[in-house]
Amino acid sequence: MSGERSVAAGLAVAGLVAAAGAVLGTAAVPAAVRAVATVVFLLLGPGWALSALVRPAGFAERLVVAVGASVAAGIVVAQAMVVTTWWHPVAALVGAVVVCLPVLVLAAVGRRRPAAVTA
Repeated sequence: MSGERSVAAGLAVAGLVAAAGAVLGTAAVPAAVRAVATVVFLLLGPGWALSALVRPAGFAERLVVAVGASVAAGIVVAQAMVVTTWWHPVAALVGAVVVCLPVLVLAAVGRRRPAAVTA
């Protein structure tokens, strides 16, 4: 498994752990594990899913796109929750996992496209 695929798989697992910990509470997932999984997923998960669709040139570019897009998405979602006075961070986290998880799983197990043939 390549580095980018293993990152996608790790983020999918982190998203599941974060969502399970947020929904089920401390009985299911220890607080330290839940905190680390949530921070890692929210800093990289949405952006990594987006970068799987955009396909930057290299790993460093993909990492920068992932962190930037994840932070931007978090700010937009938080601002929308503040403006609408609907502050439910658990629902926002679960929503982010539901939206990002299919793309992360496809990025982790999907086949690479063959290189384009140039004449």
